[in-house]
Amino acid sequence: MVEIPRTTVELVDLEATLMLILRNAVKALGGGAGVIATWSEAERRFVVRAAYGLDTKTLAKLRPLLDEAAPDLAGSRESFALISQLLPELALPPSPDGARHDPIIALPLQVGKQSVGLIYVLRPINAGSFTRMDQPVLGAFAEQAAISVQNASLAHILSEEKRRIESILESSADGIMSIDARCRLVGFNLAMEKLTGYPREEVLGKECFRVLNFRDRAGKNLCNLWCPILKGYAEAAPTLEKP
Repeated sequence: MVEIPRTTVELVDLEATLMLILRNAVKALGGGAGVIATWSEAERRFVVRAAYGLDTKTLAKLRPLLDEAAPDLAGSRESFALISQLLPELALPPSPDGARHDPIIALPLQVGKQSVGLIYVLRPINAGSFTRMDQPVLGAFAEQAAISVQNASLAHILSEEKRRIESILESSADGIMSIDARCRLVGFNLAMEKLTGYPREEVLGKECFRVLNFRDRAGKNLCNLWCPILKGYAEAAPTLEKP
């Protein structure tokens, strides 16, 4: 199941991307408005992630279209119709400038074989209806939107896993530090602070061999002598100045 990010930053970034895709889709199809919605398993309904050419009140009135007609339309072979035929009892949605929309075309957002949402575009009532020629055009934008949803989901999963691992490391009774490819400290748990006496704020970003500075009884720096990571670092950076 594709999970939509829950954090504000991740969600805002996804919705900004979907809005850009939707705006381009509406313009490419000669439409006046459009919506991208994703399926929420928690709410058991489609949730609007981007809306173009529709104000908040009009969008709220389109709830029956999103819950009933648009999903069926997106999954059908005839992915274009008139709102007035699909839902005769629904007032035609106006744009902010007052233009009424009737022709509609909809397609699902597919991640593999799974449908994770839908996109639909509306045209003004006096414009021509959508045709089969419009389906591939909308399909290209639907694919972009589905990829964006999937990428946001993967980023969210990785972020959650990173937080989980960091929590485990932080609560460990063993002193644990993490370093990057350049031997710089990127993690320093509480136990490591107690063992070394260094607050993490002072050591993060510094090379580990400069912070630890392990020495044998003769006073020789063990990091410089035995650390395999440091040896590789020194070979990659011959100008390294060792302590």
